[in-house]
Formats: sequence, C-alpha cells, structure tokens
Amino acid sequence: MGKKEGFEVEIWSDFEEFWCYNIMVTCGCFDENGGRVGFASADDSVAPVGANLAKRPSDYPSKRMVKFDTEECDHLLMYIYVIPHTIPIDRAIDEHKPFMLNVRITRGGSLVVSRNLQVNRWSGASLEVRSNNE
Repeated sequence: MGKKEGFEVEIWSDFEEFWCYNIMVTCGCFDENGGRVGFASADDSVAPVGANLAKRPSDYPSKRMVKFDTEECDHLLMYIYVIPHTIPIDRAIDEHKPFMLNVRITRGGSLVVSRNLQVNRWSGASLEVRSNNE
C-alpha cells in the first residue's frame, strides 16, 4: 500500500458580512481502523462574542479563508463552529436569510469533499464534515 497523505482543508464564504462571525475548527485524523492518529484545529476570530461591531475592523481583511493541512491519515472528522459576535440589528427574518459557508477538502490535489452549508445569521452553526462521507 502506498504512503497516505494528509488533507488540505479550506473554509470560506462570499457573504459580505462574513466578518461578523468567528470561525473555530476541530479536526480528528484517523487511521483505516478508526484509531485517532492526530488532531488539527484552526481559529479565525474577529472579535469577542457580543462585540456588536458597527462595521468590519479596518485591520481585518474583507475576504477571508480558514485554511490548514492535516498530518497523514486515512480519514478525518471535522467540526466547524461559526459563532456570531455581531448579529443583525433588526428582527426581520425575511431580510436576513442564511448565508452559505463553503468547505473544500482535497488530498494530493484531488477533491475529496466540496460542500456548501447554510449558516443562520443569528445563531451561527455547528457543522460536521467527514472526509469519507459516512
């Protein structure tokens, strides 16, 4: 059997107000028998929860992507936490539809997972993504 490679993970959104959300990711890396062989994580926080900022901080990029690599493993189980620090001011739900979060996982240049996941503008999201689509 050939050498196993790690995974490359990318998480992003084209949503204009994506800056209103902190992103935290935990990722377990497993061998072919389901034993954990490693762990990866990422934290892209813009502001403390409850900050209720009036606009995007000037020192924070308008486009952002959470990106990381895992160590060699057979498959991964990832949890993505999208946590709002600034929520919409009004309560008109029809005016604030969920936005899309894009997740792409590749290995050795080959696409393994490509998902578009909805995120609620007020509550954020806790999302599970598996590399083996179980």
